[in-house]
Amino acid sequence: MLRRLQAALFSGAVLVASAVFFLPGTATADSSDPIKIAIHNWSSQIVGAHVIGKMLNQAGYKVEYVPSDSQVAYTSMCEGDIDVVHEVWQGSFGVAFEKVVAQGCVIDAATHDAKTREEWWYPSYVEDACPGLPDWKALNACAKLFATPETAPKGRFLAGPVDWLKHDAERVEALGMNFEVINAGSASALWAELKSAFDRKQPIVLFNWTPNFIEA
Repeated sequence: MLRRLQAALFSGAVLVASAVFFLPGTATADSSDPIKIAIHNWSSQIVGAHVIGKMLNQAGYKVEYVPSDSQVAYTSMCEGDIDVVHEVWQGSFGVAFEKVVAQGCVIDAATHDAKTREEWWYPSYVEDACPGLPDWKALNACAKLFATPETAPKGRFLAGPVDWLKHDAERVEALGMNFEVINAGSASALWAELKSAFDRKQPIVLFNWTPNFIEA
C-alpha cells in the first residue's frame, strides 16, 4: 500500500487535466494525410491515445502516433506537426495549452470535471522505520533512510520526468529539506523503481497521483 504525506505544500487537487484538442484543418476521412496523435510518457495517456486512434481508424481516418515532449506538444500543434493532444494536466501543462488556445491555432474540443491529486507517496512499511509519518517533518528527520549512492548523505525524492514541471526541487529548497530531487525518465521508470524498492522493503518516497492504477 502507498501512503501520502500530510502537508498542503505536497499536494494539489486540480481539475482534470483531461481534454481533447484538435488542430484546425485536420485530415478528412478521404484524405491520405494521417491524423497525428501525441504520445507522452505516462501510461494512461498512452492508452488513451491508442483508444482515440482506434476510434478514428474505425471512422475511416488514417492515424499516426507521434512521440512528443508534453511541454512542446502544443507548439507542435500550431506548427502542424501534431493534430490531437489529450489528457492535459492543468497543473503541469495548463499555461502552455491555454496560450495556444488563445492564439487560435488549437481548439479546446472537450473537458471533464474529474479531480486529481498529485503528491509525495511512500510504501506503508516505511512507517515502521520512520516514526511520525505521514508528517513531512518526520520524513525530513528520516532523510538518511532514503539516501542512495547518487544522493548520499541526502535522501532521494524520486520525481516524475522533468517535463511534468512539478517544482519539487523548489519545495525541497523552500522547506529546507535534506533531500535531493532525482527525476525519473518516465512513469514506467517510476513504477520500476517502486517495485524494486517494494520487493526489497527498501524505503522510497516518490511522486504519484490519483486516479492511478498503481493503487490497485
